Amino acid sequence: MKKLLFGFLLIAIFACEKDRPINSDLINFVPKSAGVIIKTSDFNSFREHLRANNFVQANLKFSFFDSLKTQFVFTDFLNFKKPVLLSFSPEGKGKTVISIITKMNQAEFLLADGLQVKDSISYDEHFIKELATDKEKFFFTEINGVSILSNSKLIVENVIRQRDFPVSEDLIHVYNSTSSKVSVLLNHKNAEEIFSNILPNNDFLSLEKIGSWTALDLDLSDGNLKANGITITKNEEPQIINIFKDLNALPNEIAKVTPLNATGFHAFTYNDFSILKKNLDHYHVNRDPAKIENENFFKLINEVGVISFEDEKVVFANSTGIIEASEILSTSAELGTTYREIEIYKLSNGDLFKKVFAPLVKVGSLQFYAILDHFIVFSQEQSALELIIANYQNETVLEKQEFYKNSLEGLSNESSILAVSLNQNFKEQFAGYVSSELKSEVEKLKFDAHPITALQIVYDSHFAHVHAVMTKNKIKSSSKGMVTQEASVRLENNLKSAPVLFTNHYTNQEEIVVQDEANNLYLISNSGEILWKKQLETPILGSVKEVDLYKNNKYQLAFSTPKKFYILDRNGKEVAPFPIEFKKEITQSLAIFDYDNNRNYRFVIVQGDDLVMYDANGKKVNGFEFKKAKAPITASPKHIRIGTKDYILFPDASGRLSILNRQGKIRVDVKEKIAFSDNEWFEHKKSFASTNAEGDLLLISEAGKIKKEKLGLAEFHAIDATPNNFVSISENHLHINDKKIELDYGIYTAPRIFVVKNKVYISVTDIQAHKVYIFNKNGELLPNFPVYGNSIIALGDFDSDKNLEFVVQGEENSLLFYEIN
Repeated sequence: MKKLLFGFLLIAIFACEKDRPINSDLINFVPKSAGVIIKTSDFNSFREHLRANNFVQANLKFSFFDSLKTQFVFTDFLNFKKPVLLSFSPEGKGKTVISIITKMNQAEFLLADGLQVKDSISYDEHFIKELATDKEKFFFTEINGVSILSNSKLIVENVIRQRDFPVSEDLIHVYNSTSSKVSVLLNHKNAEEIFSNILPNNDFLSLEKIGSWTALDLDLSDGNLKANGITITKNEEPQIINIFKDLNALPNEIAKVTPLNATGFHAFTYNDFSILKKNLDHYHVNRDPAKIENENFFKLINEVGVISFEDEKVVFANSTGIIEASEILSTSAELGTTYREIEIYKLSNGDLFKKVFAPLVKVGSLQFYAILDHFIVFSQEQSALELIIANYQNETVLEKQEFYKNSLEGLSNESSILAVSLNQNFKEQFAGYVSSELKSEVEKLKFDAHPITALQIVYDSHFAHVHAVMTKNKIKSSSKGMVTQEASVRLENNLKSAPVLFTNHYTNQEEIVVQDEANNLYLISNSGEILWKKQLETPILGSVKEVDLYKNNKYQLAFSTPKKFYILDRNGKEVAPFPIEFKKEITQSLAIFDYDNNRNYRFVIVQGDDLVMYDANGKKVNGFEFKKAKAPITASPKHIRIGTKDYILFPDASGRLSILNRQGKIRVDVKEKIAFSDNEWFEHKKSFASTNAEGDLLLISEAGKIKKEKLGLAEFHAIDATPNNFVSISENHLHINDKKIELDYGIYTAPRIFVVKNKVYISVTDIQAHKVYIFNKNGELLPNFPVYGNSIIALGDFDSDKNLEFVVQGEENSLLFYEIN
């Protein structure tokens, strides 16, 4: 039965407790091949707790539960009144069988309704009865008043044969070490075969190499799992626990640099590298003692770990002498680049950790490293280091989270080994290790109430203390509002434009469009993959816009350069008859009007004091009769609809604001000259709204009357507006409607209003301090902001997962992708 690993784990998690002691005579009848043994004083209660557990209830569609119910269906006919040992043993290729050892009169079996005696045979002076339900069959024998039941006849025969053989001293030792009413015992060698059936693609854990036997007392309360016990080893055998012999366990700090989008980490500590090296040499019995380059470096380290992501791993080192350690590293490295003012070095000896610390560290070919305070982080790809640096600076790391602190409350302050998984992130990675029949099921498991699983090992004399926890989250939605950098992408050249969103019509997800200073236009996936790059002759004017030219929900990119009007499909190919080339220079960004939201687009080209309007076929619109402005047009025209009327607005250098109808004729005569600011015109409060150079709010009615409101804005201010919201930034003063917010002094981008799923968000970026702020419409800063960034952002639900994402310029040539949980 290939699903029994999950059976063991769930049984361990959901076991219950009563007060009666276990009869030690039962241990004599456990199959010698048992890999997992569960010891409980009240099997009936144990079984009911398993069925009613909240984790089971949250995952009722998980097919394993049906399988588990089938495997244990015969226990529904039995009333276990005395202590029980439940064992799991490998049998044959890929099969795991169950055995139950207890004291029960056979008459209790035979009288149970729904049970049938199919057969009864004599075996080695004992009987074996075959019992059956309508779904399952099992075998029963009785030896010296002890009942043995199993779904394997071979197991029952083996128990009969082994009855006169002594129980191993190791099993007796761990068995007697348990004191709880529910305990789990693990024979690492036998359990290895069970686990390998479930984890055929496992490349991270060998139970047999950890130790010999483990015994854990279980404590289940309020949905929490706490397991405490010991692991024993054989000193003469190469086992991982023995690597920490004669070493002191120390506090772990790896969580201080572990991002929230990691799948987890494992870390180990040591107080004396020479002892650790001797123990590692003993573990690798078939190799010569390792000759270590830069051994003094490892003497300056007291903690090493591996932070895992879905597709890569990062090695972490905690140094007790960071200056000296960095000097030693620098002898085999050179400065590569700088990211967020942190130097990233290229490393020449990429296998140093793997060679020294195997099997504790398996990551090789480390190419880069960076120093964060007294931590050193190594990676195979530079992007992984940038992710670590970004989240460390943003403080979006595991150590800062309440759910992490709560989960580790029951653990010791010092660890020889500490392993932690972020369950929701890890399940997809774990799904790659399990058998194919469980893969899709594992991916659907819900861990909302149990975000963390932690395993701690603390070495003692000839054994190790083991502590494990999967704690129910005390704070509802503790990760809500968490901001994590999910990805980054580095371009060949510095960015020229802020990122904008473009819809992938195949996935209905958002992708990103940006241009660099070499006039390359990029389309980038929301995971940071460059999908294509197109070289343009000149820079784009303004920003790229999205259109559905053929009204078939397949989107194109529209924009203009000083000489051409482009429309590209999502693969970057030019859509005929575009581009349209112009002899006269285009002086403002492309304006696109969709008067009735029916995708009958009008494309407006500005050339000095002239406007030219084109349709979707690239033909001039003859019905547009505008006859030039009185001076050069100073901003791209804006379409505003108030009620049922359409208005086209644009300012010119003479101070005139033209407000036209669809035909290009004056619709609103604004007689007063205006000292325009650099801000656009918006619809706000059923008026045309913008500001003048003096910082006054201008509200122009449909009759052309101007109303001025003194806002006290500085010369270099910026605004954004919707019909019901008005936002301005002036020096360090941000106004969101009637709410005034004092920001730190800095240099701020123009504010941007985003409406996502009927919720209003306002963003602004301090490009001097590299900080992105996002507020709600009430002027409240979202939790965990500001974060690192250097441009106006693009915000939305990029991947349709109900979480907000945004993209922003990072370094001069990079984009950062954040998610807000």
